[in-house]
Amino acid sequence: MTEYDNITKLIEDVNKILLTEKAERYRQGKEFNVFAIQQTDTDEVRVCRLLRELLDPKGSHGQGDIFLRIFIEKVLGMDKNTFADSEYSSAKVMREELTDSSRRIDLVICIGSRYFPIEVKIYANDQDSQCFDYYEYAKRRDKDTILYYLTLDGHKPSEESIRELKDKQYQCISFFEDIHDWINDCIHNPQIEQIYSIREILIQFRSAIEGLNGIERGRVMEIKDRISSTEETFVAANIIANTLSAVKAEMMCRVFEELERYIKSKTQTECLEYYQSEAEEYYKKGKSSWPSINFLIPIKDENIDGKIVFRIEIDQKLYCGVCGWYGTNNWDGKKTEELNAYISEHLNPAHSKRKSSNWYWWEYIDNEIDFRYCNDSYTALFDSEKHEATLERIFRKLDEYLVPLA
Repeated sequence: MTEYDNITKLIEDVNKILLTEKAERYRQGKEFNVFAIQQTDTDEVRVCRLLRELLDPKGSHGQGDIFLRIFIEKVLGMDKNTFADSEYSSAKVMREELTDSSRRIDLVICIGSRYFPIEVKIYANDQDSQCFDYYEYAKRRDKDTILYYLTLDGHKPSEESIRELKDKQYQCISFFEDIHDWINDCIHNPQIEQIYSIREILIQFRSAIEGLNGIERGRVMEIKDRISSTEETFVAANIIANTLSAVKAEMMCRVFEELERYIKSKTQTECLEYYQSEAEEYYKKGKSSWPSINFLIPIKDENIDGKIVFRIEIDQKLYCGVCGWYGTNNWDGKKTEELNAYISEHLNPAHSKRKSSNWYWWEYIDNEIDFRYCNDSYTALFDSEKHEATLERIFRKLDEYLVPLA
């Protein structure tokens, strides 16, 4: 067989495994998942509510500190005997703990004299100095504190967020590994196994996390075995892996190009810069490179003209908004009061409340496609009919925010 034949055969084999998995999930009713249906699995606020309730020894689950004990050992990596029984039973778990700088830490666990802050990021971006401020606040409560940064895949916070924090002062944990394994241990704990209602909720939560990762672990092992079965299948898989980032970058650029054409047809505004290199870096480096398209907002005031852009950008999802413009490769300068006053008066949509250090305002124009983890909404982009329908949906949403370019 040729190299091309080996690649084709491997793709066919893996596709059969995935189709079998999907059929089996439907047969067992696993596709009916309340977390996924209500999109609770990607809602940070609701996920934190669930985690807090489970971790609270006085939570409505009625199982005392069992979930907290397993969490301390499995997720935070501490010896289960670090705390006395009385400390576990009297532990407090808070959500949205207010700091001195009026920021809110998503979850905080207080056991004895220890203080464990946990910042949860599913799709939201880091804010400037966010992790640094949380750590500084927590350190005043507990000199040995560590900030835990919980994301889907366990990636690091942004440099802007951690500032001068050292590696030992924060720890990255993930839903795909740490939270998944914690839930799995809870499900199989003898105490929980006997309580059907709680066990089933945990099973659904675990399944929702696996859904965000794209595939159940059992199928991952099956695919791994297939890839490693021969030299030929490994070579084929390696070629696919080395090509995949280029395929994803190409799709990202295609989406940007379609958005660019649509905006130009509606507003006659030209795009300021291209986005190919940022899209390639996004997948090659496995972290946000902030790929975007930018359109200069026409302003009659010569002191401000040329300094404000309407931007469409991708972190994990697609969003748009208004930013300052400081020239190609220098678009992320800090906001100024002069620009802020103009934007607040002329360009700030009344329904928009999202802001950051660089964005005067921003809003999601699509909350379904995950460009980082390539969920079902993303893979649909590779089907011509679904792709067209998806872009039409995005165009309709984008219309709400094109006012600055009108």
